Amino acid sequence: MSISTQCPQCNTRFRITQAQLDARQGTVRCGVCKAVFNATERLRNDTLTAPAEIPSDAPVPLDIPPLPEESVWREPPKEKPHWLWAVGCVLLLLLLTAQLAYFYRIDIAARYPSLKPALTSYCQLLKCDIPLPRHAELMTLDSSSLEIDPAASNIVNLETLLHNHAPYPQAWPDIELTLTDAHGTLMARRAFHPADYLQSGETGEAGLAAGGEFAIKLRMDTADIGAAGYRLLLFYP
Repeated sequence: MSISTQCPQCNTRFRITQAQLDARQGTVRCGVCKAVFNATERLRNDTLTAPAEIPSDAPVPLDIPPLPEESVWREPPKEKPHWLWAVGCVLLLLLLTAQLAYFYRIDIAARYPSLKPALTSYCQLLKCDIPLPRHAELMTLDSSSLEIDPAASNIVNLETLLHNHAPYPQAWPDIELTLTDAHGTLMARRAFHPADYLQSGETGEAGLAAGGEFAIKLRMDTADIGAAGYRLLLFYP
């Protein structure tokens, strides 16, 4: 016959000896809920399996302790459908593509002419246009000369060759002519627009073809300047 007691707080039963009851006048502490109670008042005479000895100051419970509150099963939260994330990613990708098409529409149309009709329709919605590329670093002025007209000493003839090195058409650039004296000091400067050097009636909308060349000829009156040298520069305003 063994002696057991039961915790009044959590109803846990555990084995106890007479020596433990005598040590503290029957006062013990529950090993599960830590409640202090008088074991003498809740003694039970029964046979328990797997008996276990307990120290005098902390009784070891024989029953399996209950699960803590956080271990109780709860229904997991419902997850949002995965297709919503997929739709959101697609929309973000479309928005990014639309932005890239707007900011790089000029280069895209130049490098991929087959896409220009679609870009033109897209620009009609956004009230934008698709001008020709303007990469001055891919344009050069070659074989230039500035000579006095044999028929009129106050007139000089400027000749130069405009070359487009890009693999696509480019807009016609502006050309700046600087006249200097024998020491390289600035004496006069003038900018010529495409309308000044293109042939009469040409609008220049098609631009200079990819790898194309164009001979430029200009006549200027420099009677009051008396320049000894010159410099040429092409640029886009």
